Amino acid sequence: MNDYAIEARQVSKSYGPVLALDKVSLHVKTGSIYGLVGDNGAGKSTFLKLLAGHVFPTSGEIRLFGQFEEKELLRCRRQTGVMIEHPGYFPNMTVENTLEYYRIQKGIPGKEKAEEMLHLTKLWEKRKSRCKKLSLGQKQRLAMACATLHRPSVLFLDEPTSGVDPRTRREFWKHINAMTQNGVAVLVTTHFMEEAEYCDEIALIFQGGVIARGTPDDLKAKAPRTEKTEERAEDMTLEDAFIAYIEAVGRKGGAA
Repeated sequence: MNDYAIEARQVSKSYGPVLALDKVSLHVKTGSIYGLVGDNGAGKSTFLKLLAGHVFPTSGEIRLFGQFEEKELLRCRRQTGVMIEHPGYFPNMTVENTLEYYRIQKGIPGKEKAEEMLHLTKLWEKRKSRCKKLSLGQKQRLAMACATLHRPSVLFLDEPTSGVDPRTRREFWKHINAMTQNGVAVLVTTHFMEEAEYCDEIALIFQGGVIARGTPDDLKAKAPRTEKTEERAEDMTLEDAFIAYIEAVGRKGGAA
């Protein structure tokens, strides 16, 4: 069995003359959390959409569970769950009807699965509420419920905690960690450096390319040293390290 649930090999994506992603590679093991970290517009969401099959790469190869041929890749994508940033809903549909709609679309038998997910994501008391009446945090929890209803083996999360309160953020990460304990491979994009600390491995994305990768501790330990970073070497944060890597890229010519 292939150790990697997700693989990208020299993947690039262009939109006309604009190169959005430039020869990015990564490998995500089953039961692990891989973070794509970078500023807005760096290319994180584009890369996630490529891996999830929402758009196609201009060049390079994507594999799920070692499969890359179109037919097998399509089969493997049925084992994935995707939570995109600012998901769209039918605003007048209730929470329970939304989840039921996704259950039917995914061909999942038994209404009890939807009811279980409503309890798990703490939306049971809101099940009769219309989606347009939900808070942002509740909408994000509903998006997570829809993405994980079919118990996926791979989960793609695009800025899952953007705009939510700290308590909801902690709940999300508790839920994510519980899934990895069951062998789920998670790829998550974020620009919150404190959240990135939860990841087993991180790729720092800048200007469409990977400028550094490794565990959070490795990235901090190996960050480019300048007079400024030497002063903070002992208590360097991941944010300090990310800035150091970006500044190093700038000194080399300003491109990733």
